[in-house]
Amino acid sequence: MMLQTSSSGGGTIAGGLTSATRHESDAEVRLRASHGGNSVAQTRPLANLNGQVTEILALKIVHGEYAAEQSLPPEKELHESLGVSRTTLREAVKNLSAKGLVTVGPSRGTRVRPRAEWNLLDPEVLRWRLERGVSVKLIQDMYELRECFEPAASQFAAERASDEDRAAIWKAYERLAASKETGGDQSVAADVDFHAAILRSANNDLFASFANVIEGTLEASFVVARIRRNLSEDDVALHAAVAKAILKRNGPAAKRATERLLEKSKAAQMEAAASSQEDEEARRARFGAAILKRNNPAAKHVAKRRQEES
Repeated sequence: MMLQTSSSGGGTIAGGLTSATRHESDAEVRLRASHGGNSVAQTRPLANLNGQVTEILALKIVHGEYAAEQSLPPEKELHESLGVSRTTLREAVKNLSAKGLVTVGPSRGTRVRPRAEWNLLDPEVLRWRLERGVSVKLIQDMYELRECFEPAASQFAAERASDEDRAAIWKAYERLAASKETGGDQSVAADVDFHAAILRSANNDLFASFANVIEGTLEASFVVARIRRNLSEDDVALHAAVAKAILKRNGPAAKRATERLLEKSKAAQMEAAASSQEDEEARRARFGAAILKRNNPAAKHVAKRRQEES
């Protein structure tokens, strides 16, 4: 599978994975793979070199460095810049092709496919999109999807869940309530587990598969929302209403409670995402204005601040 392409197809991968890099820890590898201010999955261990190369290329595609219909650099160029074998590189391209990000052909080489053709529900594709930050549009898309499934899943869970399923839902709720004081990762993990447990308790195989799809997105979006505010008493109460309705086997009440929970959660996360976008736009505006004024001290100060904030 040759990555044949014209000379116009993009630049090299900065911060390549050299042979020395392979002996470093996962965290060091991902930090060394940082490019353009966007580090490669700094908090998520990757199982092997294949996964690391896949993620480097995927992030460049998802974040627009390789645009739709653009060819990836030649295989020889990627092989040298990344410092990996051609076999590893070809396996990474196969991974990207399986997720709909690229298409491989004998005449045009490896080209980036339009976003509409990506497997957008693939957990890794979702996570790669979120590496750049949670946008208002992505939050809106995610909640419109959740609103189609989760209220019904809560009703089905109330009507169909086994005692073991109900125990798992209540345990996740108790962890969520207990995390109000500590917040952070514990709160996010409990929240994700709570929603996933309900989806898996609906006794519907497709809903259970949907739980696997949305876990990564839920985790990332919850993190963004919690940056702006702590878990409130109202948040805990809304989750409690859902859990109690399911335990009481009251399907309509569970559905209504879930609709209220999603409505409140959506508003909070849309606000957090909008604030994040405004902060990024403000940083870019300050940086651009400093350069346009040719004020070197100001430009250096703004660049330093931007680096510290990123």
